[in-house]
Amino acid sequence: MQATTVIQLGEWKPQVGDIVCWAREAGIDYQHQNGGHYKGHCDIVVELAAGQVQVVGGNVGDSVTKRPLRLTGGGYLQAVTEGGENLFGIMRCRL
Repeated sequence: MQATTVIQLGEWKPQVGDIVCWAREAGIDYQHQNGGHYKGHCDIVVELAAGQVQVVGGNVGDSVTKRPLRLTGGGYLQAVTEGGENLFGIMRCRL
């Protein structure tokens, strides 16, 4: 069994400890990841709240940041672009 799996945004409701995956270049999404060769960034989900999750990531604007991401009415993340980064997947621990 793999320790982690990247999942499409609409297939998994984020939980504390999950990692959200961002691409820092155009044309990268869940279906098109260029064999894993792209500039990217990840944040860790640290809090669940009504209608949003809080994520923490390093190297965002040369600092560590905590920021909210909205959830759909069903509790899923949606693909979004913020600060030139495209949110495209969730990675969760399967151990």
